[in-house]
Amino acid sequence: MNRRDVEFPGFDGLTLRGWLYPAGPNRPCIILTHGFAGLKEQFLPDFAGHFQAAGYGAMVYDHRHYGSSDGTPRNHTDPILQARDYSAALDYVSLLPEVDPAKVIFWGSSLSGGVAIYAASIDPRAQGVVVQCPFPSSESLVTDLKEPIRKAFADRAATTTTAGQEPAMIPASPYASTTPRAAKEASMVADPDIVAYYAELDRRNIPRGSRVTMQSLLGIAGFEPKAFIGRISPRPLLMILGALERTIPIDLQLRAFEEAGQPKQLHLIQDQGHFGLYHSKGFKENIEIQLRWLKEVVGV
Repeated sequence: MNRRDVEFPGFDGLTLRGWLYPAGPNRPCIILTHGFAGLKEQFLPDFAGHFQAAGYGAMVYDHRHYGSSDGTPRNHTDPILQARDYSAALDYVSLLPEVDPAKVIFWGSSLSGGVAIYAASIDPRAQGVVVQCPFPSSESLVTDLKEPIRKAFADRAATTTTAGQEPAMIPASPYASTTPRAAKEASMVADPDIVAYYAELDRRNIPRGSRVTMQSLLGIAGFEPKAFIGRISPRPLLMILGALERTIPIDLQLRAFEEAGQPKQLHLIQDQGHFGLYHSKGFKENIEIQLRWLKEVVGV
């Protein structure tokens, strides 16, 4: 597996950074980003490496405000801007000799699964979409996190009216830290399935990236990729879910799939939850499904 560092301008010119995994000249290319609060180091190289070995190029990059990419405040999520950055990433790879610009696939996971859906719905150049455990709608979020969202609006008011006021931070998950204070704070991901995910990150000495701005809730609370999923057709869609999904209501994911047009494929991986798709046994089955689909859609 070989890769090289890359940087390119995001949709508004902000510098985004990542890795390119070339597979030869004029190859299909998969553009990958991580989910909520995720960093490119967190298992995405495993996916990109398998794609590369099968003859597909891949580019992995950190979202704006995260990891090696620019943007302040740090650890802030805006899914609409992230979606526009997918198009900027496509602009960039389309100029590379290693990439066939007519065979670029958007890939997303969890929140970035929703971002990839939305991005492809408005950018006809994306030739297909792969999403695993995607975020399809904020329908349940605005109910479950009503009070934290109220606090996020108050925090936004404070940071926009008070000079030097830093945005409040919250843990991405109560399991991201072992401190009692963190366990009591509002968070986005309360699924205990993330414990094994964090344990595997720790085993590999990969940072967890455990805190995000409270104001990230505001952008996510109004994000509805399910409303746009039908626009992907007639380009192909692959959706992969863990049958034990608990982070995102699986009924919302299934409803989103129903609203997608053909051609589309849905795969449920048994005995796996949201985070099992990234590593161990769940990853093995997951990547095999994705490679079969890619061969059908863009060949090698």
